[in-house]
Amino acid sequence: MPNFYAHESGFWIFIQLTPDEPVASFSHSEDTDEGWSSYDCTYTWDADEGTVVRETHTDGRDCDGRMQTHHVDVCAVEQLASVEALGFGGELLPFLVPRWVKQSSGQRDYSAEAMGY
Repeated sequence: MPNFYAHESGFWIFIQLTPDEPVASFSHSEDTDEGWSSYDCTYTWDADEGTVVRETHTDGRDCDGRMQTHHVDVCAVEQLASVEALGFGGELLPFLVPRWVKQSSGQRDYSAEAMGY
């Protein structure tokens, strides 16, 4: 079963995926000084492939308009505890984190699209 640390909403958390619960999801949204922002992240264990997939979506609007991003990363289960992590003060943390490999990413800038870019 995959167990690993992930950085979510400003905190390092421990995630354990199981055959009964192979998916863990996190979301956060808030109003900002200039609009709003949202964040969604889902970790999915693919036992057949021996990987965990991390899918991240952001959405928001500020004075420059609306912007969305999407990222998909994958990590082999045996690499879930393979990278040293630093704390907010630059100190080395007492645990290792996943070695994520980017699969795809993209963004949508609504204002740029409206201007023909």
